[in-house]
Amino acid sequence: MISAETWTWLNSPAFSATPLDMKVEADRMLLQGVNLFVGHGWPYTPPGVQEPGYAFYAAAVFNHHQPWWNVMPDVNAYLQRTSYLLRQGEPANDVALLLPNDDVYAASEPGKVSLSAGMHKHVTPVVMEQVLDAGHNVDFLDDEALRDSGKRYPLIVLPHVTRMPVATLERLIRHVEGDGKLIAVGSKPSLAPGYRDAAAQAELVRQLSDRLFALPGAQLVTEEAALGAAVGKAIAPDFRVSAQAASIGFIRRKLADGDIYFIANTSNREVRTTATVASASATRKHAAWWNPHDGTVTPASVHPSFALVLAPYESRVLVLSDGASTVANAGGTALRPTAISPAASHEGSILANANANANATATADAPRVVTLADLGSGWRLSFPGADGALAQPRLLDRLISWTDNPATRYYSGIGIYSRNITLEASQLQSQAIKLDFGQGTPLESTPKVPAGMRAMLDSPIREAAVVYINGRRAGAVWHPPYQIDIGKLLKPGDNRIEVQVANLSINLLAGQERPDYRLLSARYGQRFVPQDTHLISPRPSGMLGQVRLLSETKQ
Repeated sequence: MISAETWTWLNSPAFSATPLDMKVEADRMLLQGVNLFVGHGWPYTPPGVQEPGYAFYAAAVFNHHQPWWNVMPDVNAYLQRTSYLLRQGEPANDVALLLPNDDVYAASEPGKVSLSAGMHKHVTPVVMEQVLDAGHNVDFLDDEALRDSGKRYPLIVLPHVTRMPVATLERLIRHVEGDGKLIAVGSKPSLAPGYRDAAAQAELVRQLSDRLFALPGAQLVTEEAALGAAVGKAIAPDFRVSAQAASIGFIRRKLADGDIYFIANTSNREVRTTATVASASATRKHAAWWNPHDGTVTPASVHPSFALVLAPYESRVLVLSDGASTVANAGGTALRPTAISPAASHEGSILANANANANATATADAPRVVTLADLGSGWRLSFPGADGALAQPRLLDRLISWTDNPATRYYSGIGIYSRNITLEASQLQSQAIKLDFGQGTPLESTPKVPAGMRAMLDSPIREAAVVYINGRRAGAVWHPPYQIDIGKLLKPGDNRIEVQVANLSINLLAGQERPDYRLLSARYGQRFVPQDTHLISPRPSGMLGQVRLLSETKQ
């Protein structure tokens, strides 16, 4: 398990972070190998404190003081499934970057020693982009990890390495002599770290370096921009897309008889491309897409390549397997919420659902989509958490933000949209009937937030919703694509749709006076600066997109 502090400074100021913001940063962590989230944070608020309560410095707020807490079980189910899957088997990256720790230490100054800060001069964005866009994810090694890990990488990259211990060079020579590949970027190792016997050690480093790069499996590329082509010639890609490579991230876990690929669109725009997996993975007997949000499994065909369509910030899991015999071990429960606990972990059960459902070949053709109803008007909206007339349903002739109404401009809570729709039995024969809330709007420029990150997409649902059909919960809507399949809950005749939309607590906070810290600072000194209070303002809220009822039928 690899843990990491997550969501620090997420969409500052506090109370601004959304469930989609959580997913976007979580996906970035998963792509880097993290599979245990340490959430930042859950600030405690004692009883009697004015809402929205206390905020923890440099943290988002993930508790019941956020109205969108109603979808937190759905958010956590996503985090649980993905974390669990990426703990299975072994990490399977084919490329390792050998970090030049000694070079960073040599360039450090007294009082300014930071490996992570100094490493950016060596592991530059261009170096990372060249490797990632060549169809690989990467592991980071240092001298000790190279010595102790026991893992053999097909390719090791040296990013602008000058200083290297003699023992490390000797290991790299053995790596290349054993049919491994090595690429140095910018320079070859030429110095030994430290001052002890420095001249003799440096001469030995130069001799070993010359010996290393005389081997056919080692090469030097002087320009970072040439690294990707060199990687492509050295080893075959693990996961390659024909276009929009900069938007797609992946990480693979290798099982005894299969592979798990976590694939994510890290951009705020839709991706349409063709993908190819490594030949060893593509020849697996079974393939299936697993939906990490609801646990559903659909068959897939990946050989020789496959169409890949991902909504903005959408992620999927591709499971490839050889072992049909594992079906009997799992009982078809591998992605059920009750089965996704470390105690239930077993590689055979992980593959079972995919094997049981993936014997057919899925088509890449887009389904035929028909609009059954335009639901842009005719909704009744009420605010059960408000006082007076706002708690009573009122008819809407169009969908607008709650902040456009002075009475709800600073309202934080849940708004309930409800309406009825009549459907014929013939309209319910489609393979899927989806309630579609429209597309998000990509943001073109980075918001003025000093630190942290956020999803660069304005949702048509601000910020999350739970959908009920005829009194039964259909699911939650909080990430692209903003639609939900409700076909199994519909019936011929009259149907009631209820959408419980939750916004952000920052709207309530924006209607309150800021605390005055002058007396506190006068007594104790200014020990902190309130977190981005100049950015506190009410955010658009409610159901704002083009709402439609769609039927889908596969071609």
